[in-house]
Amino acid sequence: MRLLIDPQGDVHGVYSDSLPHIKLGQMEVSRASSVEYNHSTKAWEAFDLGGIKLAEGASRKDVIELERQVLEERLNYVEIF
Repeated sequence: MRLLIDPQGDVHGVYSDSLPHIKLGQMEVSRASSVEYNHSTKAWEAFDLGGIKLAEGASRKDVIELERQVLEERLNYVEIF
């Protein structure tokens, strides 16, 4: 799990149920993407809020894992300062 801490001390990351139950202060969670089943292609698809496809596959579990990887990788490029 990748976490970023900005100069104000806020922690940014991709939420996971496996996140250790540590005290980081008050948590604010917002959706960064959605995973939906496409009946036309018979595949699960993950999209960011801008509509860009992040992942696609037959297994919802696999698509969610790919989605998480892409979103965590994006943390390298997010300007939060």
